Amino acid sequence: AQASPLAELLDTAEIVAPRAVDPDVVTLYSQVLLRDVADGTSRKFTVCYPADAEPEAGFVSVLSPVGAALLGQTVG
Repeated sequence: AQASPLAELLDTAEIVAPRAVDPDVVTLYSQVLLRDVADGTSRKFTVCYPADAEPEAGFVSVLSPVGAALLGQTVG
């Protein structure tokens, strides 16, 4: 069986103390403002645990495609 993208990411992850993570790196409970470059609209998301996910309110699970894609990204 082929590993999922999240499992592959976790296999290459480096564990660091929370204070060692740069403040512009998306982690759990980071609030992210995404702008659609095509029409200029913006939407705020918060990456959260699955139990706290409320997509309609902007809380996206870290296990969702959007949440997994945002995790570890930086500003820009």
